[in-house]
Amino acid sequence: MNSMSNFEYILRTAEKFYFPDLVIKDLQHEIAGRLSKADLAQLAIVYERLARDDDFPKLKQWAYDNRRDDKCKKVLRLFMLFEVLAEMGRAPFYRRHLDFSFQRPPKPLDWSSLPDRFEPFVKLFEKYGTVQTDDQIDEFISNMTVEQETELLELFEGYYPYEEELRAWRQSFDWMKRDEPSLAYFACGLAATVYYMTRDKR
Repeated sequence: MNSMSNFEYILRTAEKFYFPDLVIKDLQHEIAGRLSKADLAQLAIVYERLARDDDFPKLKQWAYDNRRDDKCKKVLRLFMLFEVLAEMGRAPFYRRHLDFSFQRPPKPLDWSSLPDRFEPFVKLFEKYGTVQTDDQIDEFISNMTVEQETELLELFEGYYPYEEELRAWRQSFDWMKRDEPSLAYFACGLAATVYYMTRDKR
């Protein structure tokens, strides 16, 4: 988007209701619960106005594509606040007129620059690198099979002695533009979690 002039009201609202700790799931309802009636009324007006705006999908995608920008980060946090208020059953948010999900077109993965020693783990990076959030990790651990545990332990033992080399490779990319470094990062993080959780029984 070249201009945000039509969305100045969103930028102002996002600035006013920016709560850095809203990303902490355990604090979300507490933060939203501190909003006054006047705050909720103002947010409701903005929400309903946004729901009527045909350009909302463009705004949403613009904020996501530029999410490292401070203004966009605050807009995305405002959307998160709307979602939390919906979870709490607050009107009009619980009616979910707006879809805050993002469409990210799949891109072919390119592991050609990965150091040779890590090539045997590419399939495991792709298989387990999508387990990223705390909720996803907890659910995965709760339902982990023996085969998955074995694969993740093999991954940990394979990458850990060369962790610095793998880190240097990951840091050579812009994670916002490439999926490979994040897949490797989260797969290795999951492998480390499984390793330390099962260490006593080995």
